[in-house]
Amino acid sequence: MAVAVAHFETPKFRVVVLDSPGHKDFVPSMISGASQADAAVLVVDASMGAFEAGMESEGRGAGQTKEHTLLIRSLGIEQIVVAINKMDSVDYIQGRFDSIKAALRPFLRQCGFKDTGIKWVPLSAMENQNLVTPPMHEKLKEWWAM
Repeated sequence: MAVAVAHFETPKFRVVVLDSPGHKDFVPSMISGASQADAAVLVVDASMGAFEAGMESEGRGAGQTKEHTLLIRSLGIEQIVVAINKMDSVDYIQGRFDSIKAALRPFLRQCGFKDTGIKWVPLSAMENQNLVTPPMHEKLKEWWAM
């Protein structure tokens, strides 16, 4: 599996998006993509148990969130967007978003990320919520304002 590449331009920037695989078998590809980046988007799975597995030290899928975070920071990346995906799987409950944020923030700080370099975004890729346009799902609209 390779790193996927896409480009787009804004009035101020030319942006190159490098989509690196998140699975542990593809860490070399992830490093290849991240080594060329100025910022990173860390996609975190909000579904129950998935986020926790990514933060654990042992077990199936253990530590992938931690490993990827450490890798991107060690490559000099100082800006990170934490995209908390699959919010639809937890019925867009703000408490789940807040608990993931509360658990991950100290680890990000420990890795050397400053709060000013971290942005948090709840979304659902499957339901196209909060990706290109603001969210339309009522529960997400109730508590999320960009």
